[in-house]
Amino acid sequence: LALNCVGGDVATHMARALAPGGTLVTYGGMSKRPLTVPFELLAYKQLQMRGFWISQWYATHSAQEKGAMLDEIAQMVRDDELKFFFRLHDLDDFDHALARATEPFQKRKIVLALDYPDRMKEHDERDPVDYEIFEAPIV
Repeated sequence: LALNCVGGDVATHMARALAPGGTLVTYGGMSKRPLTVPFELLAYKQLQMRGFWISQWYATHSAQEKGAMLDEIAQMVRDDELKFFFRLHDLDDFDHALARATEPFQKRKIVLALDYPDRMKEHDERDPVDYEIFEAPIV
């Protein structure tokens, strides 16, 4: 499963990375460019392409259905079937987290934890070259 919010060439790269029989779901078009997926990826890899518009889904589903969907996603995370790619930083580590977030070609989102144990002293004792990224487990 690949979730595409960009469109354009990004969709092509995502489709190439999918296993045979995989599904590419497009829910946004930030590049404002059309999807470009070569025939051989669709035919030979038997990929499926779907579109999704959250506003329409919300308008056509009840509060119970929305809650059930969120429960299902949370269970997938707990069962390690769905993973989030992020780096967790303490709020008091903001400057370092911001520097990491603004670096090009980041593969993980930066998340600031408001209630995680304070480790600023431990960070301050490290040489900046040896700075360690702390990641908390997904609960």
